This record gives sequence, C-alpha cells and structure tokens, in this order.
Amino acid sequence: MSTDQTETVPADWWDRLYDGSADTAAPPVTEKDQVSAPGDDVDEDVDQDLDEDQDDDQVDEDEDQDDGDESGDRPKKKRRSARLARPKQSAADWYADLSAPSRHLLYNGSAAGAGCFTGLVSAVHGWIEDCGDDYSIGAALSLGVMVIAAAAVVVDMRSRGWWPPLAWIGRIPLASCVLALGLYAPAASL
Repeated sequence: MSTDQTETVPADWWDRLYDGSADTAAPPVTEKDQVSAPGDDVDEDVDQDLDEDQDDDQVDEDEDQDDGDESGDRPKKKRRSARLARPKQSAADWYADLSAPSRHLLYNGSAAGAGCFTGLVSAVHGWIEDCGDDYSIGAALSLGVMVIAAAAVVVDMRSRGWWPPLAWIGRIPLASCVLALGLYAPAASL
C-alpha cells in the first residue's frame, strides 16, 4: 500500500468490522483489565507479554506465529475475560440498563403472567366469552374494551406514582384484561 494514498477510516464499528484494511486484532489487555483470584497460577510471561503489547500499536502476524514452541503449539496463558471482570450489578441497575421496549415488555408481561397465575385472566376471559355467546361478538369486544378502560382509570393510573412494586401490582388488572381480550377468539372451534 502506498503512503501517498489517504485512507478513510470507517467511523462506525460495523464498517470497521467488515473493512479489510482495518486492524482487527483485539486491543491489548492491561493489568487492570486482568483479574486473578488468590491461588491462580499466572505465568510471568503473561505480564511480560502484556507490557510488550502495551508498547506496540499494531500486532504483527509474524510475532503471532513465533509465540509457539517447536511443536507449533501456542503457550497457554491464563486470562480472565472482561465479562468476568465486571463488578456485580444489582437488579435495579440491570433493569435500568434495558432498552425501553424491553422494560415495557418485562413489566407488562410479568404483570399479565401474575394475572394468569391468580386467575384474573381466566375470569375476564370468561366474562367476555359469555357476553359473546349470549349477545354478539361486538358486544363482547365492547365489554372487553370497557373493562380495560375501567382497569386503566380506576387502578393503573392511580398507582403509577407509587413505589415501583406497588405500581406493578396496580398494573396486574390492566395487563390481565388486555391479555384476556387478546385471547378472545369467537370464531375458533376447539
């Protein structure tokens, strides 16, 4: 490659991943990234290799091939992955790190699951089915929408500002009614 050509470095990690000219070697592991428990055998060569990797900006392929012994095997180095080196995270931190759609699905899905467990979904579904059998499908759907609106106004909207576990308990009737209406299939024959 000539030095007079100017290369454009891809700005996005995805572009760098598939760019053939980019260096795809992993960044060097520093001592603070490496965690060793008491009693672990960490070779001294690992510390020397880490120091050498920090000084080099680029990893040569020739050096990678020369690291092995005469039989062609690479020396085994004990390194802990960065995944294990992270501090433990509380459930609240984990929940806060989730994306908004994931949080909504987890919050409402668990509330609907609690409604299934307590029998609330079956009760509301039974009311909707009975109304559909006695009157019409339109009346059953209207009843389902009215029950959802009542659960939203009476329970859910009033409990949103409460302590989060109590607000989740207030979400159970609404999520259960939505699930019961979603499960209503008047034309299905079982």
